[in-house]
Amino acid sequence: MNRLLSHRGPDSEGYYVDPEHPVGLAMRRLSIIDLETGSQPIFNEDRTMAVVLNGEIYNYRVLASQLAGRGHRFASHSDTEVIVHAYEEYGADAVERLDGMFSFALWDRKKETLFCARDRMGIKPFYYCHRGDSLLFASEQKPIMKALQDNPEIDRMSLMRHLIIGFYTGPYTMFKEIRQLPPGSTLTFTRGRLAIRRYWRLAGRQNSPHPGGERDGMERLREDLKKAVGSHMVSDVPVGLTLSGGLDSSIIALLMTEHVHAQRETPLHAYTVGYGDESDETPFARMMTDVLPLTAHEKVYRPEDAIEALPKIVWHLEEPLSNITAVTAYHWAKFMAPDLKVTLIGEGADEAMGGYFQYRLFTDACSLMPTAVGSRLFRYACLQPPLGLVTALLGGGREVASEVRHIYHDEYLAPFAADGGGLRAALRFDLEHQLPNNQLLRVDRMTMAHSLEARVPYLCHHLVESTWAYPDDWKIRGSVQKYLLRKAYEDRLAAEIIQRPKIGHKGSQAIFPILFQAGLFRFMEHILLNAKASHAWFDRRVVKELLERKRGVYPILGNRVRDKLLYAMFLFVIWHMLFMDKRVFAKGDVPSLTDLAGI
Repeated sequence: MNRLLSHRGPDSEGYYVDPEHPVGLAMRRLSIIDLETGSQPIFNEDRTMAVVLNGEIYNYRVLASQLAGRGHRFASHSDTEVIVHAYEEYGADAVERLDGMFSFALWDRKKETLFCARDRMGIKPFYYCHRGDSLLFASEQKPIMKALQDNPEIDRMSLMRHLIIGFYTGPYTMFKEIRQLPPGSTLTFTRGRLAIRRYWRLAGRQNSPHPGGERDGMERLREDLKKAVGSHMVSDVPVGLTLSGGLDSSIIALLMTEHVHAQRETPLHAYTVGYGDESDETPFARMMTDVLPLTAHEKVYRPEDAIEALPKIVWHLEEPLSNITAVTAYHWAKFMAPDLKVTLIGEGADEAMGGYFQYRLFTDACSLMPTAVGSRLFRYACLQPPLGLVTALLGGGREVASEVRHIYHDEYLAPFAADGGGLRAALRFDLEHQLPNNQLLRVDRMTMAHSLEARVPYLCHHLVESTWAYPDDWKIRGSVQKYLLRKAYEDRLAAEIIQRPKIGHKGSQAIFPILFQAGLFRFMEHILLNAKASHAWFDRRVVKELLERKRGVYPILGNRVRDKLLYAMFLFVIWHMLFMDKRVFAKGDVPSLTDLAGI
């Protein structure tokens, strides 16, 4: 099981087997903090507790000092060790003292209890399978799938979630038996009994005027971001930057260079990739590298590179995730990995501060429109297909139609009524569901595919809690998205970057025509019309109509909804071939797209 995760930790491996209980821990390590004595598992003083950690604890030095003052003896300088001593001191409440991105498992021999936790925002993954009195868990699903030996049963409703929404709205996976530990949660397993507890969540509705006013809010935002970036620079190896040229990563670039200058550290390296199309952001990235002390690295990939990488991308994702930006994440991680182990990225600012176009549908002016109209507009803005089309694609019938409606109305739309509806509910939904099950899943798998750790300063939970309390018009004011963030840095960044709108679907979806022209549509057509998995799960007539553009084409959006749906179907069939038909568990055994298609 452990070696299936060697891409996540190529530097070393560690094992622990309890001599008296049927418990084992295993760990693959990417060495970043305490290179000499930080190998895992790590134990407490009398070795009655053992812990393995995936991720980083950014405040470990402060915690270690506090715990040492209370009599705990440390055997290393690693961030992992603070977990075991904090658990000795505070029990299950120890997790609330951790700042970082993490999933960990701690075995307490005396209590015969396994205690696990996942970070507040869901940056790091944690999968588990509870069968009878046994528990399997890992940072990815492949080790669990292989340990189960037989193919677990596919969850049809999870396929529906991918087709309708594009991601999960809960702790689901494509398998009924494998689940995710929700963000901000702990898992306790004692003598066959499993319990899950939520230790953190966003506060209730807060939308009152900020006591210090807008100027004070800008100052606090700048200070919070400075602290977040500084904490995320903690490392015993060089830290780089993924620079897109957008507002979010440009601010990170500015703050990183200031931190490096203040700490007199080595020069920063910034990496940018493109595909030579309208989504290419390298010209904007150069605007930052030309004025900041950054060593710039750029690479333009061919569309054919993206197509060829798709089987490996799906293998690493372990999900038919139709987020096309997984392709770009795969390639910038591949570009950076030979030089670095750690990078900072700008993920999370849009969800925390109101950066997406569709959020404008929840502002006061748009909230006046009829609910049915607003729901349809939101579905189109998110490129979601009509429910009748998904029902027909999956064979029709009352049961399918009922499940499709349940997913869209109960799992997806119902949460938007939280916090009194409006922008606050949309932000909560994305922070609690879309981020961990879409954007962060994509980032974690694509970077770990190349043994690269991606850190996300905008999702420091202190910063998220602070921005969550901002009034709505600090996030969206008129047609300006991320208003306060832009305002806070308008005197520090070029006007072209401050005023530049988010590319969003226009940019990411622009990759589809480029890839189609490079041959992707030919592969999609062949696999969707001929693969056994396609015949087993999708109505052949509806598939043909979609491929022939007789369905899924809409005014203004044109082919975008159809393209995204076809891409999700295509990735599901590839996923089925890799994990159900061929059961590919070794990275080197992933077949090419040509071999999968048989053309």
